[in-house]
Amino acid sequence: MKMAAPLRLPLQITLAALVAFLVGNWFMGFFPGYLPKIGGLWSAVSAVMVSQPTRREASTSASLRLLGS
Repeated sequence: MKMAAPLRLPLQITLAALVAFLVGNWFMGFFPGYLPKIGGLWSAVSAVMVSQPTRREASTSASLRLLGS
């Protein structure tokens, strides 16, 4: 199990980016004139930017990103 620990965070980031892309792509489909894949891309980038090793750090990073936006 010691080898699985280093892969945990990259797998979580990958999963978060994939889910964010799918949700962003779906959501942007409601707005005519916009490209849904661009919305998915920005959602995935945001998910990667706020991904942190712990939940506390991730929530702090997400709240600061939301505040800055």
